[in-house]
Amino acid sequence: RGMRGSLNSRRLKMVVKAFKKLDADSSGVITVDDMKGIFSAKHHPKVISGEITENDALEIFVNSFDGTNVKDGRVHLDEFEDYYANISSGIDDDEYFVRMMEKVWGIEEYAYES
Repeated sequence: RGMRGSLNSRRLKMVVKAFKKLDADSSGVITVDDMKGIFSAKHHPKVISGEITENDALEIFVNSFDGTNVKDGRVHLDEFEDYYANISSGIDDDEYFVRMMEKVWGIEEYAYES
């Protein structure tokens, strides 16, 4: 794991919460199929121009979490954590990071979980 930054416990909880939401089938891996209906690529400039399909854009997005590993269209929790650790290293304020995660993934820090 080539992590540049690290996540404190508050930030890590938000990253894990987002991962669990995206991992619709609880397989421990996020795939393009998991992302459908959660992340919309229809407004991607290349989708609008017809250069790529919505599915292609989703695949590109999912592969962006793969870091330097093989781009296999599958994102494991450690890859997701690495991705957000790198983003986190550029954000000083925990509150800002938490709000960003809430807005991007439609999650709440203190929501009731069964």
